[in-house]
Amino acid sequence: MTPRDATREPRPRAGARLLSAALLVSALSCGEPSAGARYDGDDGRVVFVTSGVYTGELGGLAGADALCQRVADEAGIAGTFAAWLSGPEEAASARLRPASSPYVLVDRTIVADDWGDLVDGALRVPIELDELGATEHGDVWTGTLIDGATSPDGDCDGFRSASASLRGLCGSAASDEAAWTENSLPRCTTRLHLYCVQQ
Repeated sequence: MTPRDATREPRPRAGARLLSAALLVSALSCGEPSAGARYDGDDGRVVFVTSGVYTGELGGLAGADALCQRVADEAGIAGTFAAWLSGPEEAASARLRPASSPYVLVDRTIVADDWGDLVDGALRVPIELDELGATEHGDVWTGTLIDGATSPDGDCDGFRSASASLRGLCGSAASDEAAWTENSLPRCTTRLHLYCVQQ
């Protein structure tokens, strides 16, 4: 062995390199689910944005809930659905049943880990899939602040009016930040989507 060979560090064996790579992958996978992670449990709450668009005249909160239920039924999505919508008489945080399990898109992608995660100001992914799994990036009637409270800025008279003189708070289906539910105040004549949440 030459002096040069004696000072050369030995190369790690192939098996050691593979083991190190496996440990790295394992360490990375032990944290929280990444954006785009799927949920395989059967207790996830489905949330979708409607493919249809509507003026602010929704028949009130009850009318919007009935619309969400009809859309879900026609798409073959089982369960009871309500609209992510607030009015003067009741906020979404009081109307909707909080879940301790994840909220998921129709393809089972995780939107939020639970109710607390849903209303903390950021989603894992936007609520951008409609009831059939198509992508929708339009605005969405909400009347709802990020914490689930009623917006003081406008709700189309409890979502009973399509008057051009009234405005209602809407969110953006393209956003995974606070703008998903608090984005702008369009006139109530505008046709927007709805968010529907499984109860």
